[in-house]
Amino acid sequence: MTERPGSSPPAIPASVVRLAAGALPAEVLAVLAGPVGEAVAQAAGYVGRALSENTRRADVSDWRAFCSWCEAGDVAALPAAPVVIGGHLASLAATLGRSGLRRRLAAIAHHHRQAGHPWETRQPAISATMRGTLTTHGKPARRQPSPRPRSSACWRAAAPTWPGSATRRCCW
Repeated sequence: MTERPGSSPPAIPASVVRLAAGALPAEVLAVLAGPVGEAVAQAAGYVGRALSENTRRADVSDWRAFCSWCEAGDVAALPAAPVVIGGHLASLAATLGRSGLRRRLAAIAHHHRQAGHPWETRQPAISATMRGTLTTHGKPARRQPSPRPRSSACWRAAAPTWPGSATRRCCW
């Protein structure tokens, strides 16, 4: 980036400074001071709105519960070994349902990724524990029944006849 003599360098957007936390080399900071910095600031805003407030609260709650469980067992929560995560999920299998276990696992995965630790979603110790707990404790996923009759014959039979008309019409 070239600057005109006598002009001050453009300011780096505050959101970019917070995002970088001052850990960027001077060359990168110089690039971020122009239109690239504005685009990075806009991207940071989108990242901040990627999850709803309820999802963030649930994620924080699930992560705290995992950290407390690890602390009680005197094991590291970050990075957690796959067998530790499997043990945590197994300890919750009798009390949480299918979606609760998956939500807990998603929170653990999110925090590992955010901290830069490798995370493999199909790690055998984790996936086998999930399958086993859901087979033992989980209820199978059910499809909701259709709110309307499935066949046109059922539909015609269910439709009322209006006074003065020879055909049946649907009133809903």
